[in-house]
Amino acid sequence: MKHNEIVACFPQWGNYAPAFKYICEQGFDVKYLIPPPITKRTLELGSKYSPDFVCVPFKYCLGCYLEALEKGANCLMQIYGACRLDFYGELSEQILSDMGYKFKFFNMAEIDWRSVKSILNNFKKINPTMNVVKVAAALPTTFKIVETIDEFENYIRKNVGFEVNDGEFEKTYKEFLDKVSAVKSAKEFGALRKEYKKRLKNIAVDKPSKTIKVGMVGDYYTVQEPYSNFFMEKELAKQGMEVLRYMNLTSTIIKSQYKKR
Repeated sequence: MKHNEIVACFPQWGNYAPAFKYICEQGFDVKYLIPPPITKRTLELGSKYSPDFVCVPFKYCLGCYLEALEKGANCLMQIYGACRLDFYGELSEQILSDMGYKFKFFNMAEIDWRSVKSILNNFKKINPTMNVVKVAAALPTTFKIVETIDEFENYIRKNVGFEVNDGEFEKTYKEFLDKVSAVKSAKEFGALRKEYKKRLKNIAVDKPSKTIKVGMVGDYYTVQEPYSNFFMEKELAKQGMEVLRYMNLTSTIIKSQYKKR
């Protein structure tokens, strides 16, 4: 498989697809397929081909892989974690291979992050002819996209329940995500971030001095993926509440890695 034929895809997970797209296209120089939104069919597909004992997030991810393969993806990607998430990749790869699909599988759980050789060997599963310098150059902007998504969503969760014009936050944020998916440079993203940060701050809200604040906790994937938690954040906001959530990629991965260093 030539690298220019590779179409990479990560399972649907919150609104992080623009960040995954950026690192794949601007770093690894491969096409990225943004997976279709999760629907009832996604869960039905994942459940049908999953072992009975696995958790629901696994079934969502497997369903996403199947829909991505249907749409032309041929390089699937899997993150690592602190629970059974470390085994998702290996099991998913085996299930999909047994079903007859042909694809590459990039599993972060297989990487020894202390070894440059291990990192490079695994990165080459995405693109065997990747340019290391280009990948490294794209990483800071990728992290900045993730941090900005989390920053904007934190602000929205605290204020969307009090917006004067219904739907204004959602509409503005969707515009931002659509445009981020098309950015090709740090400069382009920086200008976009500045514009939409100002636009979000300028959305009129009628917020009382005292509000009910609700914290969202739970399974790492379920808390972050709206469909899997029945859009709980949106429903709470409709009741005039501030919603607070610590679990996101910025808090649990990016900042935690900085602290370790």
